[in-house]
Amino acid sequence: KEAIPDLRKMARIDEPRARRSANWALARLGVGAVAPEVAKDLSDKDPNIRYIALLVLTEMGAKGSIPEITRLLADKTDYVREHAVGTLAALGAREAIPEIVKLLKEPEHNLRERVVKALIRLDAKEIVPQAIKMLSDPDDDVRREGISILLGLGAREAIPDIVRLLKDPERTLRTVAAHAL
Repeated sequence: KEAIPDLRKMARIDEPRARRSANWALARLGVGAVAPEVAKDLSDKDPNIRYIALLVLTEMGAKGSIPEITRLLADKTDYVREHAVGTLAALGAREAIPEIVKLLKEPEHNLRERVVKALIRLDAKEIVPQAIKMLSDPDDDVRREGISILLGLGAREAIPDIVRLLKDPERTLRTVAAHAL
């Protein structure tokens, strides 16, 4: 605890790696007051700094940084976007659901998988109609993700739509549909 003043100073210097290390140490010590300083790193040009800032803000439970984190859903770096989704879910940021849902249209499979898990964690029942529509998508992965969302949200109203997938030409999808029932 006696290191906190020095760590706070170190967290404000221009050297990104030192700042990252100091912020991480402060998060581990439970010093939530530095969250606004850490949130500044969300706009750093280095994606690794943005990524570490997300990890630290998650550790801090920094709900006050949700607007800044939500902006990272449009980041150019896939792993930063993936972790922004995970951070928003961990913080219970239901207000970010509309922005998170938009990422279901992204081509990056890992990002979409993270989105599916986040929507389930956020109990985003309001997207059930959209998830049901996903079951008719020509892309097998999108149909699987739709099933995962519906299953994770306990959307019993989707059972007839999932039953229809038991006749899907894709064997793996039939298996996933059967498991969901």
